Amino acid sequence: QASMERTKVTVLVNDKYTDSGNVYFARRGPDARIKIDITRPEQQKVLIDKGKALLYFPKLKQVQEYFLGKNQDKAEFLLIGFGQSNQKIKEYYDAAVVGEEAVDGRTAIVLELKPKSAQISAMYRNIRLWMDQDRWIPIQSKLTETSGDYMIVKFTNIKMNVNIPESAFDL
Repeated sequence: QASMERTKVTVLVNDKYTDSGNVYFARRGPDARIKIDITRPEQQKVLIDKGKALLYFPKLKQVQEYFLGKNQDKAEFLLIGFGQSNQKIKEYYDAAVVGEEAVDGRTAIVLELKPKSAQISAMYRNIRLWMDQDRWIPIQSKLTETSGDYMIVKFTNIKMNVNIPESAFDL
């Protein structure tokens, strides 16, 4: 689990939108459970579990449901670098180390992932991960869409291998 801050940038109109909250990731066998709990500026929840993605907007009292079917594992790109094996990443991406950069005063190894699958490359041109050198997990990611728009996600207060209660995955 971790705290996160997402900044979505729309290049064409030079617009930025930032939200923040917490993220939870658990793997049970081959299937991952992902919950993103946005708390600021407006509450929103995303749950990826059991072949579905659920988006909940409490203010609107609305849930949107998407069936992922056998593509659930591809939805993990939201948290790429957490819980996937090297083999799984190599199956879906061409990966290369492109350098070192500082993120919030910490030196990180920068990896660039280029999607191999047509489904992912239709959405994202590339994904950059700033990897913590001690734990080899992302402390920041940048997902660049085919349009050039991008989203930067910073992870802080990362807790690995903790027992996340089932209630954390409730909407």
